[in-house]
Amino acid sequence: MQKALQIGDDPLLLESRTGVLATAGLQTLNLFGLAEALARIPSAQWDAAVLCHTLSPADRAAVIAALRLRNPEAPVLLVARRSYTPEGETEGGDQVLSASPGKMIAGVRELLNQLSEQAAADGYASCLGHTMMI
Repeated sequence: MQKALQIGDDPLLLESRTGVLATAGLQTLNLFGLAEALARIPSAQWDAAVLCHTLSPADRAAVIAALRLRNPEAPVLLVARRSYTPEGETEGGDQVLSASPGKMIAGVRELLNQLSEQAAADGYASCLGHTMMI
């Protein structure tokens, strides 16, 4: 199971979303608010980050900057408010997820498939370059 940081300002909302993300294949570490996120990101290990819409735009930007500094390849997913309809706007993240559980699961599974395909391609390219991956 892939690991994800889930970051937001509403602990109840993050806890309720944890099960949805687990169904999609993500084991989450919930970080509540900007202070905890900035304190824990430098030592945390993750494959993706999920940012809740409860973060203010300024807090979201600070968290994204810290995430990119620590793990620039890991995707940053933004959970949209139910009324939000993304049209290519990711607000600094890599993908906007619907808050609807079914759509969120589908979006996360699609992302995990892309990550698996990329990892396989990277491993194959390394083998071609005579680098052994164990």
